[in-house]
Amino acid sequence: MYGLGVTRFAAWWHRKDVVILNYHGIGEDDGGHAAVNLLDLSVSLDNFNSQMAYLKRHYQVISLREFLAANAEGRQLPNYSVVLTFDDGYRNFLE
Repeated sequence: MYGLGVTRFAAWWHRKDVVILNYHGIGEDDGGHAAVNLLDLSVSLDNFNSQMAYLKRHYQVISLREFLAANAEGRQLPNYSVVLTFDDGYRNFLE
């Protein structure tokens, strides 16, 4: 799907929608191996850094406060807006 451009088309189609990403944990690097435990909700540091680099190139990162204010006021946000949220507040977010 990615190679055919379907994901970029889907992103363009929904460019006016705000995407909210929720991260549960940033774990140790997995050495390039996919997590065996499907219930592991953390992302490796390398994967997280790659995702942030991608978002920086393709999206406008906004705060949750900015999203809520614009939503309450009926104000349009920039195309390709994304909000990052972090669940639980584990130490690995601080580090």
